[in-house]
Amino acid sequence: MLQIVLLSCQRSTIKAYGSVRKHRLPPFYLRSAWRFTLGAFKECLNMKYLLAVCLAAAVGAVHAESLIRVKGEGQAEVAPDYVRVTGVIYSESKTAQQAKQTADASARAVVRAIKKFKIKDQDLAFSGVSVQRKVEYDRNSNQKIVGFVVNRSITVKLRDLKRYELLAEALTRAGISEIQRPQAAVDDPHALKVAALKQATENARRKAAEIAGGLGVTVGAPYEISEERQPVPMPFNQRRAVRAEMAADGALAGGSYDPLLFVPENIKVDATVWVAFKIGG
Repeated sequence: MLQIVLLSCQRSTIKAYGSVRKHRLPPFYLRSAWRFTLGAFKECLNMKYLLAVCLAAAVGAVHAESLIRVKGEGQAEVAPDYVRVTGVIYSESKTAQQAKQTADASARAVVRAIKKFKIKDQDLAFSGVSVQRKVEYDRNSNQKIVGFVVNRSITVKLRDLKRYELLAEALTRAGISEIQRPQAAVDDPHALKVAALKQATENARRKAAEIAGGLGVTVGAPYEISEERQPVPMPFNQRRAVRAEMAADGALAGGSYDPLLFVPENIKVDATVWVAFKIGG
């Protein structure tokens, strides 16, 4: 239909141009005919675009009516491969050189203590040295340097988790001033994520099969799948409750703890997928 209209516009333009040349009409007639033809051509393009949009909407509506959309959830859990232990060395003296020498001596003692636990070199890392001035102020707010503080940290990956308490005690005796909260981890977190995603997709398939069974149809091939979904607006009161719960969790996580009393827990990774399955019939 659109091709017929466009062809007709083209023929009209040629015919109008021929009439102007034959009858030697003023150029005004040719310009008018050209404007008319160009306007008709634009209208045809708009009709073509509108037809394409309507066709896409119709196809989308057909697909939406023949899909089963489900949310799949999965979780993978494994024991940690190692625990990451970070200790900090602090040294204070009147001069920066003296403070650094003391920190270096403590660092060497810490390394000797760690070697007794057969820690591999790739599981041991030192940070750079940080030097800060220690100042005091008099009554007139004049600044006076009274000393220097040097600190550096060392991070250890302990793979024999049962020896954590012994390691923490050895680090403290060797000169570590502070042991940060230990963190359990795995060597390949990506593999753990993949396992969780696999469970999530299997969960989505089971849900779709249960829904299809209740409707008397079968589940076809997946039409689309995604890990993300547009967030649903949350009521204000619910948002406030969630923020309060997150603040309480943060307060508990940041509370005091005894570095010698640490029990590593299993590593858990959650995964969620959104899947649309075709209805088989």
